[in-house]
Amino acid sequence: MGLAAMWPATAHFGTHFAARAEAIHGEASTGDHLQAVYHLWLVGHQLEHGSKPWLDPYTFQPESSPRVNFGGWPFGLPYWPLWAAFGPVAGWNLRLLLTFLAAGALTYLWLRELGLPRGAALVGGLVFDLAPYRVAQSAGHLRGMIAVLLPLALWAFERGRRGSRWWLVLAGAAIASIPFSDLHLALGAVPFFLFYALCRARNAWTLLGALVAGACAVGTALLVSRHTIPGSIAGGGRSLSEVSFYSAASSSAGWHRCSRYSVSWRSCAHGGWGSHWRWLSARSCRSCSRSGRTSRSTGRSGTTSRRCGTRACRSGRCRSRAWRSRRSSPSQRRGWRGASPLS
Repeated sequence: MGLAAMWPATAHFGTHFAARAEAIHGEASTGDHLQAVYHLWLVGHQLEHGSKPWLDPYTFQPESSPRVNFGGWPFGLPYWPLWAAFGPVAGWNLRLLLTFLAAGALTYLWLRELGLPRGAALVGGLVFDLAPYRVAQSAGHLRGMIAVLLPLALWAFERGRRGSRWWLVLAGAAIASIPFSDLHLALGAVPFFLFYALCRARNAWTLLGALVAGACAVGTALLVSRHTIPGSIAGGGRSLSEVSFYSAASSSAGWHRCSRYSVSWRSCAHGGWGSHWRWLSARSCRSCSRSGRTSRSTGRSGTTSRRCGTRACRSGRCRSRAWRSRRSSPSQRRGWRGASPLS
């Protein structure tokens, strides 16, 4: 299932990054995956040279003092041998595939600890493994990868309730590692873990272990925020218009509404993995035609948009292939056809 979710990058496993990237003629494709690879690679590089593995001595040199490489932890350690054995591209893709396997397996194990039958636990593992948001955030970002630590923490906590207290140490290490790579995910994952432990703890010692784990996670988040946010571009926050632009409307039914005049259609697809959404949109439009529903055209900024009558199409703009070919430039058409995880 992981290979299927990574398609079409699977066909070029050793030569193309499985990530969202903007194609640039004659140059290497740019994208957030390059920054993520750098953070992961730097941990092993520092260890090879006997330097402090948590420092970044290269970024903004010589203007800046060495920075703390929070993004490389904890997955920089397992990425080190993958880089050494397979290189940066295949190592990244193999790491991504392993996170797909881990996401499904850990969720399955957690649900089995809760007493669910194998079939239900397997379905739950697949749902978390192939969740569109997690898959999209794996296409060049660390969030999809670091999300694997949440089911790991829940599974270890359940094992700690029934067995050795050392499982609580694993749960604490997992939940406390999330803020290293993603403070936004930690804002939801850490309170959820604490509330879950409060509901599931059988005795005071188990609850105390969960509270210590949560305190470690909060401490990690404060440490990361103190060293990365003040004085950075993130310290200025986001304007309300930016928040509205990147937020899904309540009536969008899973589709992000964004103006196609300010960003390409490919950017509206979650993380650039747009082939699946394009297929779904095409199926919805065809169903409108077969059911005899009429569509109306509205003029906006000199262009024409079609809006179908079904609920699925009301939440997203329908674009036929002929409309795209007639209304878009050649470079835009290449971008639409190439909306894939490849770079």
